[in-house]
Amino acid sequence: IALPPKGTLDIQVLFMPQVMKLQKTMVLIQMRKASGKRWFIDNFMELHPEVKRGLGLDSEEILEIRWIYPIIGVPQTSPSESPQIVITCQARKRLEEEVEVLLDGDFLGENPILELSDFTVIPKRKSYAYYEDIE
Repeated sequence: IALPPKGTLDIQVLFMPQVMKLQKTMVLIQMRKASGKRWFIDNFMELHPEVKRGLGLDSEEILEIRWIYPIIGVPQTSPSESPQIVITCQARKRLEEEVEVLLDGDFLGENPILELSDFTVIPKRKSYAYYEDIE
């Protein structure tokens, strides 16, 4: 794609996952001069050797410029149309209620999103007897 000086280029990235699972990818953009000539690095001698090594630079000229954009896609779904659950309890009383929640996604299928241990809920404090009903 030929791009004039100070020109812009729109790059569209579509995210259309087939499963409810975290997706990771990247967009890599490489730019070279149409003439095939190299770019001169003005401050090459000022760069720290570690920086030069990390960038793979061994001379004052480079053939291309690269931009790397990591993309992390988190699929979302609209709320289910199941009835809303409301739990009410009188102050200083204890109420235990079992609630079933439907989670969309491949959580426990062939390629689970998370391990079963990721769903474990550990209370911050121990439950004490004074939480029982107070008469």
